[in-house]
Amino acid sequence: MKAIVCFGEYAKSSYYFEKLGISVNCMEELCYCLKENACLLGKEIMDDRLIRFIDGECKVPQLAKELYSLAHQKGSLSAFVTLILEYVGFYDKESIRDVEETLKNNAGLTDYEKKKLRIDYLADKGKYLTALREYDILLEEMETAGGTLRNHAVKAQTLRNKGVILAMQFLYGDAAKCFEKAYGITGDKEILKSFLLANRMNLSEKEYIALIATMPEAYEISLQVEKELEALENKWLQSEEYAGLENMREWSARGESQRYEQESEQLLESLKDAYREWVSPNRLG
Repeated sequence: MKAIVCFGEYAKSSYYFEKLGISVNCMEELCYCLKENACLLGKEIMDDRLIRFIDGECKVPQLAKELYSLAHQKGSLSAFVTLILEYVGFYDKESIRDVEETLKNNAGLTDYEKKKLRIDYLADKGKYLTALREYDILLEEMETAGGTLRNHAVKAQTLRNKGVILAMQFLYGDAAKCFEKAYGITGDKEILKSFLLANRMNLSEKEYIALIATMPEAYEISLQVEKELEALENKWLQSEEYAGLENMREWSARGESQRYEQESEQLLESLKDAYREWVSPNRLG
């Protein structure tokens, strides 16, 4: 078992990151906090309060001195955070480089944009329920704050991504509502297409046709939707999975229920995975 020796000393008084709602008590906790929340960090952390914590509480005066010079010479956030991570050596070079790249890419983003990127990351990693909760919190924050055109764009992207995750969970009605709200903000034709696809899967044919009749601007895109669905159906009919389904029907007819249940469960899971792969990361934006 490998022991980890603390860098510096354990603080008697915690340092609290107000925007993150996180307290740290030592340099290792500080490094972990900076790395795991890199996409949310802003230049507000480059203040004398953090530097005093590193110097007075953690007893790392040389690092504090270098950070003070960097902060007061208007250095970049990426340089500030990277200096801490490299000095402590809690992470390898590749991890530190990833953090630096994240900070550089996020320079100039608003807090809402940073939060959305963090939630998108959760969704890409398959943490769908957590991502949905976080999207709702972000949407509520933006609704309360009102905002600029830039914030409206973030809101539309958030609604769209929430809709994608809901569609991945086969919650087409809820997904359609998200796409509808996003389309109402942006008028983006791709979002309109997602709205139509979700409704095509959720509504009866009669209901869907009635919906299209109320949206003249959707007619041309609805034709594209039908072509895509037809192509998917043809691909399905020629797939190995469909051939396997035909075999399972024969097993069911012959009374081989146990074999039918095992194979059908495996097929269903593989189809769900394939569907989510088609809908998911490529469509988050």
